[in-house]
Amino acid sequence: MLNVYLFATVFIILIFLIWQIFMLHKEISRLNEEMKRVELERMEENAILDNSEDLNAYQSHRLDLIDERKEYLLDTMEERGIFDLSTREAADLLQISESTASRYLEEMAEEGQLTRSGGKTETRYQWTEEGVEEEAEKGTEGEVEEVVEEGVEDEVVEEKTEQETEEQATDK
Repeated sequence: MLNVYLFATVFIILIFLIWQIFMLHKEISRLNEEMKRVELERMEENAILDNSEDLNAYQSHRLDLIDERKEYLLDTMEERGIFDLSTREAADLLQISESTASRYLEEMAEEGQLTRSGGKTETRYQWTEEGVEEEAEKGTEGEVEEVVEEGVEDEVVEEKTEQETEEQATDK
């Protein structure tokens, strides 16, 4: 009977170790992908600097690229119905490093397109009303416009409720 318990214990430990190896392999693969992304970004920057004699042209190209990525992120969030995402999710969507994605998300939060919530371990970014309204003003259709309409309806209901409360107070 002791052999059965010993065998079961060894088997459970073996399964646990195999699972740990699998998880480490998965994390190593993710980190390798991120390293490739960073290296590709550096190669692109070096190629532009090598081919461009004018630093202003490089800076202009860099700013355009950043704006394109931010716009792509917002468009993708809208298309997929994503109104909340993490830095890692943004990095995966844009196929860039997490540090670059974090910088973009922080800039977008400072610009008022997204709001930041959470702490250091799990920071999440959500659409702001201004960001949703800006997308709606661009003529985009879909869930963003529905969110704006729902927000307007909520404001109307809140105003009616406030007016009713004031009327009741004056009646008394």
